[in-house]
Amino acid sequence: MIRTPIYTGCRRNAKLVVIDAGLTAATLLTNAAAQVPSDSAVDTSFVSNLQGGGSSTHYYDRIWPLRDGGCVVERIDWGGVGYSTAFFHLAADGTQQNGPVIGTPSFGFSQYAIAVLNDGSFVMSAPPYLRDSDGTAVTGFVTPNGIDPTIPLSAASRQSDGKLLLGQGAKLVRTLSNGSRDSSFIYDGTQFSTVTSVQADDSGRIVVAGAGAGGGNDVVIRLSSGGAVDLGFTPISTNAASTPTVLADGGLIVDRTRYNPDGTKDPSWDISKWTTGLHTVVVAQDGKVYVGYPGLGIFRLIDSPTFQLDPNFFAKCTFPISDIKVQPDGKLLVLGTFTTWEARDTAYVVRLVPDRPLVTTSPVASATPLVRSPNRGDRLTIQGGAVGSGPLSFQWLTLDEGELPAD
Repeated sequence: MIRTPIYTGCRRNAKLVVIDAGLTAATLLTNAAAQVPSDSAVDTSFVSNLQGGGSSTHYYDRIWPLRDGGCVVERIDWGGVGYSTAFFHLAADGTQQNGPVIGTPSFGFSQYAIAVLNDGSFVMSAPPYLRDSDGTAVTGFVTPNGIDPTIPLSAASRQSDGKLLLGQGAKLVRTLSNGSRDSSFIYDGTQFSTVTSVQADDSGRIVVAGAGAGGGNDVVIRLSSGGAVDLGFTPISTNAASTPTVLADGGLIVDRTRYNPDGTKDPSWDISKWTTGLHTVVVAQDGKVYVGYPGLGIFRLIDSPTFQLDPNFFAKCTFPISDIKVQPDGKLLVLGTFTTWEARDTAYVVRLVPDRPLVTTSPVASATPLVRSPNRGDRLTIQGGAVGSGPLSFQWLTLDEGELPAD
């Protein structure tokens, strides 16, 4: 459960549900312990020693899982007149491999990485289009016919057979592994002004998202493996298509909404009550939903479509979280401003195991600092959150360290 309590007046025994913030102006005590995970969710076989990412001008922004169990992370560095990007390749145990690879400006401000592939290589916006994990251009990869080298690419991904899908404006081209155009794929691009995301599902069908032709909402469509529009899929119109999540059953998650395999909206699937505000949300292929809650950590939702809190997973973290990705084995890669997670040293990147047992623990309670001195009868709102299988019940003991009258 997650609740935000309101305390009205200065009465003792007012019931509160609030957890995990600084104890300063108020003291709270629980009268019922909650069930929380008994041990850390941290996968201790992975330890990151990244540096220089804990400020508003130098921070790690995105992470990509790799097929070998490692990952690539991107750091943003703001300067006086602009910014640069750096990519760090971490092995499956978290050790840093070749790098950092400086994306901008070393690649040139006219060339930037638009995709990190699952082997750690980069697809670039301009020639040379394919770079190895150490940033060097891949020898023998040619510019595909139909791609204009003077116009930046806008989307890219790699199919399981090694072929690349490249978006450029409204165009979508598929290449062979050496960059030459795959003539068996033909798409006319009439649905888009700019393709911003492209990916193949497990059946070889291709999910494409981008800005709709003629302006207006973003559009998500599905193509056959040969590029023909799938007439059995209802096009999705949305305000923020970003990169759709393709689920194992062929359904999609677009803008925190679930769509059935035929493209129709699933009205029963609703996570809105769990994800109000600035949250990092990721939906795994198996449909499990992970939510990064600011100042609290990561929790998991189960029992789709109505959802409830999963008592078998909670990973506590009080630092901001910038990205969460689910590996194929179900483990989570989390990127943020932390240098430790649940008392384990790991800088900016942590890998979490998806399940662990629960025990009943000692009560934990706290409240955010009050911004003024309250008077008797004042209505006070104390922001906070509680995660656990409950019941969670808190009792008001003192306010302002007991200086106010008991009544």
